[in-house]
Amino acid sequence: MPRLPRKYGSTGIYHITLRGVDHQKLFLRDDDFVYFLNSLLRATTAGNAKVLAYCLMHNHIHLLLEEGSESVSETVKRFATSYAGHFNKKYMRVGPLYQSRFWSQAVEDDAYLLTVLLYIHFNPVKAGICERPEQYRWSSRWALTTSRSAVLNIGRLNELVPIEVLLAEEKTYDPAKTKELDLLGPNRPSNTWSDPEMWEMVIDIAPVTTGLEFRLLDNIIQRAAVRTWRATGISMRRIAQLTSYSRPIISQLCMPEPSS
Repeated sequence: MPRLPRKYGSTGIYHITLRGVDHQKLFLRDDDFVYFLNSLLRATTAGNAKVLAYCLMHNHIHLLLEEGSESVSETVKRFATSYAGHFNKKYMRVGPLYQSRFWSQAVEDDAYLLTVLLYIHFNPVKAGICERPEQYRWSSRWALTTSRSAVLNIGRLNELVPIEVLLAEEKTYDPAKTKELDLLGPNRPSNTWSDPEMWEMVIDIAPVTTGLEFRLLDNIIQRAAVRTWRATGISMRRIAQLTSYSRPIISQLCMPEPSS
């Protein structure tokens, strides 16, 4: 069954989020960050995409990408697959590295573009890692200060949001007052996820699009899908609505598999 299509915007600019499965760290050493940035550079060069901002936190990633000659999905697939393969081989692990598929939000106007830029740059400040965004090494804000990033397309960023405007807005920006739910798709309230969006989250686990098809799946696959939804913060009530199962059955699927 084909994947459900993503919602694409008219500007070709997207806020991308990738999270580690079960809140696992994506970066354990400095050279992991370096390898990811190199993978990102190779992928965006191959697809003629432009990186307008990035912030690599230990268990999640924020990117602001402008689509190039290939779809944003193909570009993300390039660097995400490359890095996951490297990470698993290096640390001798198996299984998925990321929580479900990546989340993306189209950026359709200048005001939202500036909001996303500030949000990405202040992510480590909000997490208590540093006091100022330019102090965090693994972000584009640090790269703006040092001019040491081959990944960040500073010229294109400056065309869209003049650097002096961005720096001026930083002076009055308060990350503590940021409405995180408006920016982070995986933390949205359960009732705001549409059925197609929820099926898309688990398409690699359970390639179905209806509750009837879901109920025909093997119990192990159902459990994996339910755990993915729950890890994203979706309530058992919303999952029950989607799958046409009762809440007690969804609760059972959330429980650890019985030992043999």
